[in-house]
Amino acid sequence: MAVIHDDILVLARNPGENQEFVVLELLSLKTNKTLCYCQLPVSAIQFALRFQKHPPPSKGANHFPRFGGLYAPDPQVEILAIIFYTALTASPDFFTVVISIPLFLSACYSLIQKHTEQNSDIPYFRWEDWGPDVTRWLPLDFHGEYGSRNASGSKLLAIYWEGTDADEAVLRNALLDFTPWPIRLGAQSRGEADDDYIFEVFDEETEWSWEGMKVKSKLPFRAWISSRPCDYLNLFLDGNTIVGRQKGGCHFFSFLPESAVKNCDSGDLCRP
Repeated sequence: MAVIHDDILVLARNPGENQEFVVLELLSLKTNKTLCYCQLPVSAIQFALRFQKHPPPSKGANHFPRFGGLYAPDPQVEILAIIFYTALTASPDFFTVVISIPLFLSACYSLIQKHTEQNSDIPYFRWEDWGPDVTRWLPLDFHGEYGSRNASGSKLLAIYWEGTDADEAVLRNALLDFTPWPIRLGAQSRGEADDDYIFEVFDEETEWSWEGMKVKSKLPFRAWISSRPCDYLNLFLDGNTIVGRQKGGCHFFSFLPESAVKNCDSGDLCRP
């Protein structure tokens, strides 16, 4: 489960006897009532799931006002990442679905209003009713079983898998940002390259496919994929800092402007 608003909780529910898909339940903490059920086209028998959500901190060292003009927080955009993994296999397969929380709630409230005008029961919305516009099913190149994914605000950390052979594959760190403004304004060129990273924009509808499952989604996002192979034991994203842990120590990547940290000799700068 995950809290996605001041008083809204989302839960993953086991479907009923006549349903085979994973169901998300929206529960109001204020009224302690279920608002609606939302279907995800994923087999509840084959897959288990976990939520990955880490909202921007409001207190402590990473509190935004602490940095004043040095750091501009994301617009009011937050994401919820759901990592699915095969539950019945010795070597599980993973994939990730990202949901824009504002778009998700807006779509649900609109559908709930239409439903309650004609019915009094708890509404059940099929995937086609709410899902394609507010989600992005990440390509299978972005793996969840290596290291840790972390979400903070509109950003998500991932491990990018390059190659098909597990023994020869190259692992690269990737930072995904689902803030819509820069994508619409075209602030950066598609396919931009740098010594440190490769930048890509994903704003077209794509079809995700896995063993007969085919799902279309079109939530736009930007991706910075590291040009240098790195194998961290885990990654942590919080506010303006990424921490990558290795056996011999940690690497720190900062979102603060270079001028603000030019006298700091510990850690690296994250170009995005």
